[in-house]
Amino acid sequence: MKLAARAIITNDDSVLLVRHKNRDFFALPGGKINSNEDVRTGLVREIYEELGTQAEIGPLLYVHEFRYPGGDLSLEFFFRIENPQDFNDNHKGELADVELAEIRWIPFSENFLVKPPFLKDMFPSASQRKNAEFISACPISFSFPKTA
Repeated sequence: MKLAARAIITNDDSVLLVRHKNRDFFALPGGKINSNEDVRTGLVREIYEELGTQAEIGPLLYVHEFRYPGGDLSLEFFFRIENPQDFNDNHKGELADVELAEIRWIPFSENFLVKPPFLKDMFPSASQRKNAEFISACPISFSFPKTA
């Protein structure tokens, strides 16, 4: 089983996304969890490597299950980041130039390609943005494979 963790970093009207080299879509910052790490520790490491900022990990908002065509299972954990004000365009982690083509705050209103696609549904509409707690209301969804 492969484990990964992603950070949901938002400000009033934007979300911080990354685009990896040789990819045409954006994703939330984060990545694979090493076998010697718990999920939160791995996310802190991944964020620091990519964005050069120490993340304050907030609540778990979503768990996404994906089964690769070969049968391998992957679980991704999505956490809200509590210190979004500490992330800006000037920060880059030690692996940013190696792995990333772009780090960008993208307005929720902008049309952009993001993967996995369900993330777009997590971003608030104009009416939801009036409520500062929109992201904390995002439901946690656990979906595990059925066993025979």
